[in-house]
Amino acid sequence: MTSSSNQVNLCVNGCGFYGSAIYENFCSKCFSQRYPDKLNQIQQQRKRKRVIEETLPSVEEETVEEKELPKPKKIRCAYDTCNRKLPCAAQYPCKCGNMYCKYHRFITDHDCTFDYQKEHTQKLIENNPTIKADKVDFI
Repeated sequence: MTSSSNQVNLCVNGCGFYGSAIYENFCSKCFSQRYPDKLNQIQQQRKRKRVIEETLPSVEEETVEEKELPKPKKIRCAYDTCNRKLPCAAQYPCKCGNMYCKYHRFITDHDCTFDYQKEHTQKLIENNPTIKADKVDFI
């Protein structure tokens, strides 16, 4: 079940430490004694990767700072004198298109401009069509 990258191997030199695939299955000490030139190359490659990794996040941070998103405005009660901040649970939308607090949510409290009577008559007309009976001939 273990893959080759997850296997734990002892040093090929037999020193008792764990070997690594990076060091050709030698431990770091045995590898540095046997291949000092390759060790320098590996260390230089690691330094280059570190420098690249250190410079890239700083560039990303600058772009994020430049593109600061504006904070969304708090929704407030639309009544003229109230102006309370409305959390999500206390927002009461009205058919006139405004949001009101719990004190001004009713039609009579905020002088609503929406015509509810006209809306209800339209619904009645749509839902209750007129039915006309045929005229009955008397004998």
